[in-house]
Amino acid sequence: MVRIDVTVPESLIVRLLAEARRQGKSTGEIARSALEHWLRDVEWKGISTYAAEMAGTPADLDEDLEEAGLEHLDDEERAGSA
Repeated sequence: MVRIDVTVPESLIVRLLAEARRQGKSTGEIARSALEHWLRDVEWKGISTYAAEMAGTPADLDEDLEEAGLEHLDDEERAGSA
């Protein structure tokens, strides 16, 4: 792992410490998890924005491929709930 230093308001540290105590985890664990979730959300929004911008253009997903992907996801969801 790589160590980073981040300057944050004291009020945020108080909340971080409280959450770490509540979960029985270190502040580092809570901070790493928060960063991971935030970055995943940002990346997903970027993908969603790109997909919306490309809809109907030559870069749009092939309809047959899209249908196959949706069917696959539906099959996985059914298998997971069985």
